[in-house]
Amino acid sequence: MKAIIRDFADIADFVTIYIREAHPVEGWQVFGHRFEDMKDHKTLEDRVEAAELLRDFDLKCPILIDPMDNQNGLQYAAVPERLYILYDHTVMYFGAVGPENYKPDAVRSWLESFRNET
Repeated sequence: MKAIIRDFADIADFVTIYIREAHPVEGWQVFGHRFEDMKDHKTLEDRVEAAELLRDFDLKCPILIDPMDNQNGLQYAAVPERLYILYDHTVMYFGAVGPENYKPDAVRSWLESFRNET
């Protein structure tokens, strides 16, 4: 995603929305990744603290935090992760559920087509 953000910053605004933790230690825990000791967020402060870890990825886009009612995660069926392209308040690209079906190349392709049309 870093390369896509860099390559299309002239035609698109990118954001990351940190939603509820998909694999908290109290639930379906996944071992062998850097966040394996992440706890379920009990407060917004917990979620903000967890989201700050995303800064290490240096994505070059704002990191927004889903409220504790999970409105964005629910509205966009985003758990555990998903890519979207919105244009003029319309969903133009709706990626499949990641990480298995996380397809940044499809986002790149859409953005390249959009660039060529404008």
